[in-house]
Amino acid sequence: MRYRLRPVRPRHQARLRLTLATLLLPLLGIVLLTRTDVARRPLAEREATLAIDLQRMRRAELGQESSPELHGNWTSTSMALVARMPRLAGDRELQLRLAGLVAGALALGVLVRLGTRLFAPRVGIAVAVLMLALPTGRHLIGIDLGVEPFYLVSALLALLAIRGMAQARIAAVFAGAASGVAFALAGLDALWLPLLALAWLRVHQGLGWRSAGVVIGTTALATAVAIAAGWLLHGRGAGEPMLPLAASLAYLDATLLRPAPAARELIPLLPLIALGLWSMRGTWWQSESFRFLLLWLVFAAGSWALFGSAAGAYVAILFLACAVALLALEHARLLLSLPACGIAIGLAVAFWQAAPKPSESQMIDSWAIREAGRFVGRVIGADRRVAANPRAARRFAYYANRTVEPFTNAPLPPENADYVILPRPDYQLLREQRSPREEGVGRDTTKHLERIAEFGSWVVARLSPARE
Repeated sequence: MRYRLRPVRPRHQARLRLTLATLLLPLLGIVLLTRTDVARRPLAEREATLAIDLQRMRRAELGQESSPELHGNWTSTSMALVARMPRLAGDRELQLRLAGLVAGALALGVLVRLGTRLFAPRVGIAVAVLMLALPTGRHLIGIDLGVEPFYLVSALLALLAIRGMAQARIAAVFAGAASGVAFALAGLDALWLPLLALAWLRVHQGLGWRSAGVVIGTTALATAVAIAAGWLLHGRGAGEPMLPLAASLAYLDATLLRPAPAARELIPLLPLIALGLWSMRGTWWQSESFRFLLLWLVFAAGSWALFGSAAGAYVAILFLACAVALLALEHARLLLSLPACGIAIGLAVAFWQAAPKPSESQMIDSWAIREAGRFVGRVIGADRRVAANPRAARRFAYYANRTVEPFTNAPLPPENADYVILPRPDYQLLREQRSPREEGVGRDTTKHLERIAEFGSWVVARLSPARE
C-alpha cells in the first residue's frame, strides 16, 4: 500500500500529540551544534557588537558604568533572553551562543510538529534535517550569536496556532500570544504574523470584528508583556530603554541570510521539485495545507521586501520544497523517481565538495584577533586610548573588555590615540609615512609607531611622541 501525503484531518488536531521525532530531534540538534567547532569559534564582528552590549549591560547593573551606551538595535526582551542563560559550558564563545542554540533546538521540534499539522511527520523531519544540514539554516537556529533563534521559535509557534484557527477558536489566542513575543523580539520584521492570521481567518470565512479583535488584542498584549518583562528582568537595573533608540523599528539582522548562497544550497532539490510539480500537476493546489504555505510565503516575502529579513520566507520555501519533493517520491513512477533521486544526490555531493570552506589564513586571522584583544586587555592600562582597524574593532573591544575606538579615517589612526591595532600592511605603510625626515629639512611633529606585539597579520603598536 502506498502512503501519500495528505493534510491532517481536523479530528487529529484536537489534542497536541508529540511524536518521537518531536522529542528526539531537538536533543540531536543541540548535541550536533554544540559539538562542532563552529559553535566554539571566535566571534564575528556582528556577534561582537551584541557581546559588547551584554558586557556593558552587566557592568551597568553592577554600578560600574553609568550608562550602557548600546551599539546594537536590541529590545529589552531580546537582551534578556540572550543574557540570562546559565553558564553551563566551559568555552567562552559557546557560553554566549548557548541560549540561541537551545532556542534553535526547540525550533527544530516545532518544525516537526508544524510539518505534522500540515502534512505528515516526515515533512517536518525533512525540513528540520535541512535546517541542520544547510549553512543558512544553521545560522538561523543559533550557530551565530543573535536574536534570530528566539524569533524563529516564537514565529513557528505562531504559525502552528494560525494553522489550527479554522478548527479551534482558542488557537487565535495562542497565535496572537506567540506573534506578540515575536513582535517584541523583531519589531516590524514580525508584523506579517498577525496579518497572516487575519488573512487565514478571512479565507475560512471566520474573520469578524470579534475574531480580528482577539488576534490584534492578544498580539498587542503579549508584545507589551514581553517587552515589560524583559525590561524588568534585565534592562531596568542598567538604565536601558524598553525599545531601541534607533530610528528603525525592524530589529533582525538583514545581512545574516543572503539570498544567493541560500538559493544555491537548494539547487540539489530542483530535480525532485520538478518531478513533483509534473506528477501532481494542478491537484496539489486543492490541498488546504499548500494554500496555507503559499499564503505564508506571500506575507513573509512582503515583509522581506519591506523590512529586509528573509527568515520567515526562507522557512516557507523549505517547507514547500520538502513537501513537493516527498510528493514526487510518493506519486511518480520508479523509472522517474530513481533517476531524479540520483541526480539530486549527485548535485548535493558536488555542491558539498565545491562549497567554500574556511581557509587556514581565515582561521588564523580569527585566532589572532582574539589573542590580540586579550593581550591589549591584560597589558595596556585602562587610562590609555586604544584605536583599531574598523574591520575588527568590535572584536578587539570585546576580548580586551575595554573601549577600543575604530578608525574614522581608515587606515589613518587618530592622533590622540596611545595604541593602535592594525593589519601588518597598514602598519608598514604608516611607519614609512611617519619615518623621521632627513636631517636639515625640518622636524617631524607627528607621532611615531613602535611595534610592541604581533599576532598573525595584526600588529599592536604604540604611538610614541615625536623625536626631535
